Amino acid sequence: MAKAGKHTDSQTIKFLIGVVIVLLILVLLQGVVSGNVRAIEPIGEGGSGSTQIAAHSCNADLICEIAGRLLSPGNLWLTSQTGFVKIEGDLTLATLGSYAGVQFLSNDMGSLTVIPGSGVAKLVGDLTLSQPGAYAGVQFLTNTMGSLTIQPGSRAAKIEGSLTIVDNLTLPYHVGNGNAYLCINSYGVVFRSPQPCA
Repeated sequence: MAKAGKHTDSQTIKFLIGVVIVLLILVLLQGVVSGNVRAIEPIGEGGSGSTQIAAHSCNADLICEIAGRLLSPGNLWLTSQTGFVKIEGDLTLATLGSYAGVQFLSNDMGSLTVIPGSGVAKLVGDLTLSQPGAYAGVQFLTNTMGSLTIQPGSRAAKIEGSLTIVDNLTLPYHVGNGNAYLCINSYGVVFRSPQPCA
């Protein structure tokens, strides 16, 4: 398996990391639109000390009108009874009080762009990309040493465009005794040869 160049790998991995982050966020934010919006009620602030109160603008008409900001003195829970979530508009996630954050932008074609304010994104864990309904996908695996392994479910990989390899290239399936020639046949198949390529 050939290692892709640093530039190509960097762009691909940043995009994949952004997709996974968005999916995780949407799972955590279940119920932004369809469900009832509830906020934790602080004990001793004009209430009975019950755990939750309905947002003032949510009047059981399936629409919660919020004028610009939704605040909670404690944890905020957004729940959808249907399990479906849709956010119309761009999304920015930021630490409380911070100037910059991570932007998630979409267009009318459904494309996704992730822009970290710092220009840095990190995914902790392995990543699998697959088509909707597909049985297998492409796995991106790493270890504690920072090595990257790409495993296509079909065991086939295709690179369209130029490829730059910095440092060494290792072909584990072509290991043998002594030095040899690296040849390519008329079908484009790479093989190890003890003789010069014909």
